[in-house]
Amino acid sequence: MTLPNFVIVGAAKAGTTSLYKYLAQHPQIYVSPIKEPRYFAPEYYTEFYHNAIGNQHRAQGMSLAEYKTLFQGVTDETAIGEASTEYLLFEKSAKRIKTFLPNAKIIIILRDPVERAFSAYSFHVRDGREPLSFEKALSQEMIRKKQRWQVGWCYREGGLYYQQVKRYYQLFPHDQIKLIIWRDLNQNPKEVCSDLFDFLQVNADFEPDLSRSNQSLTPKNKFLNRYLFQNRELKKWLRKPLPEELYLRFTGPLKKMFFVPKESLDPDIKEHLRNSYSEDIAKLEALISVDLSHWKQSSDQSISGQ
Repeated sequence: MTLPNFVIVGAAKAGTTSLYKYLAQHPQIYVSPIKEPRYFAPEYYTEFYHNAIGNQHRAQGMSLAEYKTLFQGVTDETAIGEASTEYLLFEKSAKRIKTFLPNAKIIIILRDPVERAFSAYSFHVRDGREPLSFEKALSQEMIRKKQRWQVGWCYREGGLYYQQVKRYYQLFPHDQIKLIIWRDLNQNPKEVCSDLFDFLQVNADFEPDLSRSNQSLTPKNKFLNRYLFQNRELKKWLRKPLPEELYLRFTGPLKKMFFVPKESLDPDIKEHLRNSYSEDIAKLEALISVDLSHWKQSSDQSISGQ
């Protein structure tokens, strides 16, 4: 029985799709054909999720038998893994992974929490699932959480990394954990990938295609977005014969044709949100021994929803 020996656990909207794509290209690495199986996060499938996303998607978590089938395609690859961003946010996921895959290597990628929050918001706006302004959505977050909205709408909470990361640092030996900062991946993807390949004990000299993935854009035409990109029957038909990597390559150029970059984040909201993260960032710095000063400083540059 072949099971993963590494897991990308998040964070959401922090570069996991790009990371997944880079890893999938390596001849010594096998990644699950479904990017986010979420086997260790069954809480993801709430009643709200089912109602909001539609019954084209599964109503409950993946069974162990289903999970195992994701790795039947392994041949001679030595690094075997999957990527499910909810594993970082859900409290019980880390312990489940530790129990089932005690020797697995854990990959965590973190992004400036303000940027991450706005990117998550922009993603839902793009897909027509967020009717509120960013400011209003933030003010409604706790109410939505009590109503059991799916975690993708937890814009601010998703960036409170300290407790999320601490769970893994408490359960796994630190040499089994690779922590990546999104800015490093964005600015020096070749160096980050080489280091990650070395961590996974595969050829670190391999150079993947480093083009970016999964930008949060806004549709030029809402009708086309709904019936082309949000048509779940069409997406299901396209995904079925195509591995995740090929599907992303196919849809990426189309999105560039029909979408435009998202609007920038209002500076006042940005500053307020940044201040709300300051204590959590300080605790995280002490935990992981990484300088995160670029997360604390205000910038004159606007944040777009990517």
